[in-house]
Amino acid sequence: MDDHIKRFLDDCVTGKIFPGCTLGTISQGSAEIMALGHLTYDPDSSPVVNDTVYDAASITKAVPTACLALGLVEQGSLFLSSRLVDHVPECSGRYHDRIQLIHLLTHTLDFDFRLSDKKNLAPEAILNAICTANLKNPPGEVHCYANSTSILLGLLIERVTGMPLNIMAQKQFFGPLGMTSSTFFPDSLDRSRIAPTEIDPWRGHEIRGEVHDESAWALRPALVAGSAGLFSTTPDLLRFLTMILNRGEYEGTRYFSPH
Repeated sequence: MDDHIKRFLDDCVTGKIFPGCTLGTISQGSAEIMALGHLTYDPDSSPVVNDTVYDAASITKAVPTACLALGLVEQGSLFLSSRLVDHVPECSGRYHDRIQLIHLLTHTLDFDFRLSDKKNLAPEAILNAICTANLKNPPGEVHCYANSTSILLGLLIERVTGMPLNIMAQKQFFGPLGMTSSTFFPDSLDRSRIAPTEIDPWRGHEIRGEVHDESAWALRPALVAGSAGLFSTTPDLLRFLTMILNRGEYEGTRYFSPH
């Protein structure tokens, strides 16, 4: 692994940018992993190891959410032109009848509200706020990276498949790829392997093994959000990325066509 990268990360740990990390690289089909630092700023805390479990945050938007949607397109269960309201009819805000799968995948919905303002509502009320929020512009006109967009994408996947997002992810990717430490519910994992995210004044305790993102956390148990909530490790994510770099195939099993 590049010495420059290691020195940079060592400086970050020493400078308390973060207490520790894992880094994974793939080069010419070969994966390499490096672990540095500790789980917290306490020098007596456990060291980070190669398979330390982290809250993967917005990686969730791609792995698994967007990739599950693309798999449904490949299977013919959805099309890029599929309308959201045909599967989620309660979406009734301005321009919602024009929202297509392509807009959810490309984050081209311009919401006229802040999801973070809804975190104290009940899960059903948060979901209703997303489904009824007006868009400032027609879909496809403005790129606007937003949690609400991926939450709607996850909801669409759930409606089409009849399965919660976490079950679909386990069935399609995590199980077959051997991603044994990737889950939306890390209760089954050894807690000592999970890196804490922060001491959260809103929840009043250290966040460790529960999704850090406020809206994704508040939506449970009504919905496993497509925006955040995945817990994973560097080795697991490297398996997924190896499959992508290998044009959709991993260890003899095909997950996507090269196209």
